[in-house]
Amino acid sequence: MQRPTAGVLVYVLALLVPSVGSAKDESQRFDKPAALVYEAAIDVVTEKGGVIIYSDKTRLLLTFKSAGYWNKGFEVSVKVERIGEGQSESQVTLRTQKTYFGAGWGAADRINKQFYQQLREKLSQQSPVVK
Repeated sequence: MQRPTAGVLVYVLALLVPSVGSAKDESQRFDKPAALVYEAAIDVVTEKGGVIIYSDKTRLLLTFKSAGYWNKGFEVSVKVERIGEGQSESQVTLRTQKTYFGAGWGAADRINKQFYQQLREKLSQQSPVVK
């Protein structure tokens, strides 16, 4: 009796160990200033029910817990970088990491795709800043 139970336990642990630390990174560029993109990212997260865990406005970093029943275990880190000579462009890098059971059957890809789509919509709604 003890031997089959140990075998099942080893099998389950072998399935879980590689997936606990898995993460998915994805980057996209935007033709907007980094500060504007960062503020839009915060708006997207809060409007869609995400919970902000960490926010650093000076370094343009944001970490949030995704909303939704099936993806409660996802933590998403957002890094906004200034690119281009006039700093009028920015790059957003998402790191989506499930805190249990791996990639969640493609949920990380869906979270990234939805976030970028909502961020683009939010940025298109904003009027240009006049200085």
